[in-house]
Order: sequence, then C-alpha cells, then structure tokens
Amino acid sequence: MMTFHGLGGDPATFLATTRMKKLAAQQNFIVVTPRGTGEPSRWDFRGTRADSRTDAEIVHDLVSEVRRAGCTDPSRFYASGFSNGAVLALTLACDPRHEFAAVGAVSGAWYPRRQCAAAGPTRVVYIHGTADRIAPFRGGSTLIGVLPPVRQMLADWASHDACTASATDRLTANVQRTEWSGCEVGGALTTYVIRGGGHAWPGGDASVRATDQRFLRARGHMSQELDATKVIWDFVSRTSRYTADVSRQ
Repeated sequence: MMTFHGLGGDPATFLATTRMKKLAAQQNFIVVTPRGTGEPSRWDFRGTRADSRTDAEIVHDLVSEVRRAGCTDPSRFYASGFSNGAVLALTLACDPRHEFAAVGAVSGAWYPRRQCAAAGPTRVVYIHGTADRIAPFRGGSTLIGVLPPVRQMLADWASHDACTASATDRLTANVQRTEWSGCEVGGALTTYVIRGGGHAWPGGDASVRATDQRFLRARGHMSQELDATKVIWDFVSRTSRYTADVSRQ
C-alpha cells in the first residue's frame, strides 16, 4: 500500500493519525509512505521540479524499487491518500503504467480527465465530509488547487467505468454509502459521505498533533463513525490487477 499524506503533512504523523501501520501488521501487508517536497510539503502534479518530473513519475520509480526488494505480489499494489495526497492517489488510478489495482482517497476530490480518457476501468473508493472547509464538498478554489464538487467527481468516475446504476444506504446516523454497479470489468466505485465531517481522516487518532498547526485549526470534526483505514483496505484488498474481485474466487 502506497499512501500519501496531505499538504503540510509528513509520513510519521500521517501513519500515526491513520493507524495504517497497525492494520498492516494485522493484515500482513507492506506500507510505503513517501514524503512530499517543499514547504509546506506537497505533491507535484505539473513537473515543476528541477528535473521536470511529476510525483506520479517518481512514485513509478519507487514502485520499481519495492518490487526489486522482493516479497511482494506485483498484481496487488494499491494507492491511498488524504487531501493533496488523495489527488495524487486518484491521478495514479489512471496512470498509463497501470501499476495500482485499486485506489482509496479521502478529502481530495479529483478526476484527471485527460489522463483517464486513455485509461481503462479503475477501482476507486472515496470518502468526504460535508463540512470540509479546506476541500469543500461543493468544490471550488482550495489550498490544494481548484477541485470539482464531490458529486460531479463521482459522476465522472462512474461514467469512466461505464457504471449503470447506484444504490445508497445509511450505515450510521451520519454516514451514507453509495455503491455503483453494472461497471465494466475491472471497474468499481464506492463512496462514503460523512454528514458534518471535516477535513480529517475518519476514524483517525485525533490526539496526534498536526505537523502544521494552521491545518489543525481548520480541520474541523474528525468523525469516528467510520474507520477510513479499514474501509479502504477492505475495498482494495479484494482485487488484483488480474482479477475482477479476488475475494469472490
């Protein structure tokens, strides 16, 4: 699992907040958590580095390094991220190298239209709070760029996968899940909308201090009605790049 922190974050704080290492130990998977560049730290999608490479290209090199180290199944690499890191994860979902079997993203609505136009079906699980003040549910100009409304982004991903129907159920008083069906082989889309949820990782450890206190003040409510780490792992781990759903074999 490649997982990417948000704007102004760092790997140690992100892992502590999401409790990803604990789940990895329980479920026997490897977590790779790189650090963004700059101050505040961020992920670059436009190739503004001195070598003109984007972070998606650097992630490709990192995947190759992990594969060379052995003890991994190349068909079961997954990506996840939060905020600015969610945008990177969703960009990787349509990467032409198609290295990731599935992607999970929190609070970073994004659909890389030009890149996805040439990509096949993708598997995405997405989580967002309706009271997010940093990446508003209705979209707009944000600290991590101009983002689309969440509903529009989901419609774009559903269209990309040629999904034909959706069903919504309420898991708790404030958590609503929507699953799309009839998607092309290799495609899957599930979303969780958290009423009143802020710009935070649901189910995370709220006692962990943010790297940048400006983001802590703007974070808002961290819902404990959904464990985003478990939800993402349960979704992605069902699949590999070579099967529609490994849990059903």
